[in-house]
Amino acid sequence: MPALEMTFYPTAALVAAFFWKVFGGNLDFWGRFQAMFFSALSTLLVYQCARRYGTNRFALGAAFMLAFSPMALIYGRTFMNESVALAAFLTSFWFLCLWQDRGRAGWLVLSGLFFASVLIFRLHYVGLLPALLYLIAQHQVKSRIRSIAVFLFLSAAPTFLWFLHTYWVTTHFTQVHTSLFAQVEARNFPDPSLFQISFYQTL
Repeated sequence: MPALEMTFYPTAALVAAFFWKVFGGNLDFWGRFQAMFFSALSTLLVYQCARRYGTNRFALGAAFMLAFSPMALIYGRTFMNESVALAAFLTSFWFLCLWQDRGRAGWLVLSGLFFASVLIFRLHYVGLLPALLYLIAQHQVKSRIRSIAVFLFLSAAPTFLWFLHTYWVTTHFTQVHTSLFAQVEARNFPDPSLFQISFYQTL
């Protein structure tokens, strides 16, 4: 049985495999197609979100900057999870905006679930969690604390279950590897470099 890399949920591979199974053709083409599709979706979502906060020119400028950014030009055509993770995050942000505008709890629930998918696709997006919580806290409702708690639970529970699953699999099957847990076991946390001035000078 071939080895498996379970650093993150293989969304890009599954989407490409689905299109290849249904329509046939070249698997590499579908892998790049899904990246371009989610990259284009991200551009549209950036426009929609920016339009909420500014003028049409501002929104078009934001969409243009994303569409021609190095991230979009490189990862927007690769067989990886970056494009789908960005699209999922912007979808989560857009649902949060709809919740603020319309006050319906369903939008908050969808936002939390989509952010959970973002963390499963790419865990480093957890760095954007404070910004989302700030937006929730700014919403003038009596149940502000409850809204934050709901969002945190919906974001954390699926993420925790996924990484619990990957940890269980890697400890029971030798052919399955996850570099995430390997790095945690091999390095001290937090990394001592974070407390060294030379590290930031090099950056």
